Amino acid sequence: MIKTIAITGANGMMGAHLTANALLKHYKVKALVRQTPSDDHFFHQLLAHYGCTKDLLEIIECDYEDRQALTLALENCDEVYHCAAKVKFDGKINEMIAANVSISKRIVNICIEQQIPKVIYLSSIAAIGKKYKGKYSWGDLHWNSLYGYTKFLGELEFIRAHEEGLNTSIYRAGVIVGPCPKEHPMGKMLLKTVFGKMPYTSGGSGFISAQFLAERMLSDFNQSVYKPSTMVSQNLNYKAVAQSIGSIRNLGVIFISKSTLRLLQILSGLGKVLFINKQRLRSHTIHSLTTDSDYSCLPDSDAIESSLEESIKFLGKGKE
Repeated sequence: MIKTIAITGANGMMGAHLTANALLKHYKVKALVRQTPSDDHFFHQLLAHYGCTKDLLEIIECDYEDRQALTLALENCDEVYHCAAKVKFDGKINEMIAANVSISKRIVNICIEQQIPKVIYLSSIAAIGKKYKGKYSWGDLHWNSLYGYTKFLGELEFIRAHEEGLNTSIYRAGVIVGPCPKEHPMGKMLLKTVFGKMPYTSGGSGFISAQFLAERMLSDFNQSVYKPSTMVSQNLNYKAVAQSIGSIRNLGVIFISKSTLRLLQILSGLGKVLFINKQRLRSHTIHSLTTDSDYSCLPDSDAIESSLEESIKFLGKGKE
């Protein structure tokens, strides 16, 4: 019998990778999207990139705030993967809670009602929060992003659902590397240059390839474990990442100091006032860019360098 799964945010970066991997496993996929992607959209480009056929794919245009539509979309599913999220570091708290918490609550409640056997939540290492003065705390959002805070609150909904009898699992992904749209934060990082060089700061983070993460999410599920699992392949400093990207793109690297970031913060604040469409550089972003974060790493995971090369070639910026 063919397994049927639903993926929210299926036309986002990670949702599309999950969709591709599920189709390659010959699962029937209900791809939930807010707006049906056009034929030249990243979603279809990625499926073609991995050689996926669409015989078992059903694209469902769905308003996640419409409970009835969401209930119908999730009917008769064996598994649900909740990837839809608003990834924004300068958003308003009400819109971030609506996107990353309220929708998560609605989805787990529907899954409980329909007794769906397996439900996965894609979270982020941002949900751990940033350590400041030796402590992890959500008490001061000056050092933490609203994105991380609302993903943490989303996790609580899945933990609550587990306590109510739903088999859930939470994956806190590191920085995801893989083929992506140019407008995605990863796409911007791969393409961004300063004076013709790849910029880097003094910090570092945990990274994981989209392909490896998708494979783990689709196969590695333990019903007895519902606490968040950190999904990181390698801890890398941003200099090493910039050097890898620079090597692939045949570019040098340039260091951006913390004091330069502070100056940019002041200038971006002025830009926010003068030009409403410009985002402001926040203190928590500077803290993240200039702080080394180390996470436990998964065994037998893919090398990030190969994922960087694949991503850059996908964007058309690899060496000839």
